[in-house]
Amino acid sequence: MLILVLALFAGCQNKDLRSYWDDVPLLEDNVRDSEDRFAVFAELAVKAPEDEALAALDGLFDRLKENEVAYYVYSDWMGAAFYNPYSPCRNYSLFNKAVDRIVTDGILNEGDYSRLLR
Repeated sequence: MLILVLALFAGCQNKDLRSYWDDVPLLEDNVRDSEDRFAVFAELAVKAPEDEALAALDGLFDRLKENEVAYYVYSDWMGAAFYNPYSPCRNYSLFNKAVDRIVTDGILNEGDYSRLLR
């Protein structure tokens, strides 16, 4: 599994962050694969210039709006990746952008995202 993640990471290093989600399913049959793909995205996003990372996050949210289940799942992953103090991807700008989108997109109800606002 680690080799797969490293290979995926190496393969995405040169890929434009904004097109990272092009032509890939958001939720695969094995959700772990999707979670691994998101983890690589989060690592790339925190290393990218802030404006590029924020634009890529917007692009991801635009795709997520098409699938309510994926939107809910990824919202949880974003909180864990960009806010958790133990996450190597902790980043307030990306977390705040994610929360702003979650609140304004209107996909989740207030009860689903209220913990992110605290």
